[in-house]
Amino acid sequence: MVSINKKQLRKFILMKQGLFGPYKYAGKTGIMEFIKQAGCIQFDPIDICGKNHELVLQSRVDGFEKNQVFELLYKERSLFDYFDKVMSIIPMDDWRYFNLARNHYVNNGRGKEEINKFAPLIIEHISKNGPIFAIRSEHRKSSDLRPQKGLLQLLMTQIFPSGQTLPKPA
Repeated sequence: MVSINKKQLRKFILMKQGLFGPYKYAGKTGIMEFIKQAGCIQFDPIDICGKNHELVLQSRVDGFEKNQVFELLYKERSLFDYFDKVMSIIPMDDWRYFNLARNHYVNNGRGKEEINKFAPLIIEHISKNGPIFAIRSEHRKSSDLRPQKGLLQLLMTQIFPSGQTLPKPA
C-alpha cells in the first residue's frame, strides 16, 4: 500500500489540474489536451472578470488566446458545447456518449409540435450560414428566423441539445 501525506496530495491535485510548476499545456493543442484530461470545462458566457472557460484555460495553457476556443468549437469542430449538468465544452471524441440525451430531447422536448414545425428552417439556416446566436439582434429581427416572438430562443434551447445543429463527427 502506498501512503502519501497531505502536502504530496495537494501537489498531486494541483499538478493534475495543470496549476503547479511551469505550463504543461501550450496553444490550441494544449487546450485540447487539457480539456481531454479534464473531461470537460464549464462554458459560462457571463463575463464579469473573464468568462469561466477563458479563466480556466488562461491559467493552464501557455499562449492561450480567446479566439482559439471559438475556432476549436465552431470552425474546426474539435470541441462542442453541450449541456452536461451545466453548459460545458467537451471534446468531439465524446459526442457518442450523449446519444441517449439527444434522443430524449428529440422525442420528449417541450414545445415539441412547434419545434418540429420550425426546426427544419433553423437547421437549414445554420447549414447555409454557420452558427447563430439567439441573443444577437440580427438573428432575432430576421423575418425568416422569427416565426413568432420568443420561438427562436425556444427552438435553440430545445434543438441544440438534440444535436441536430451540430455536424456529425467523422
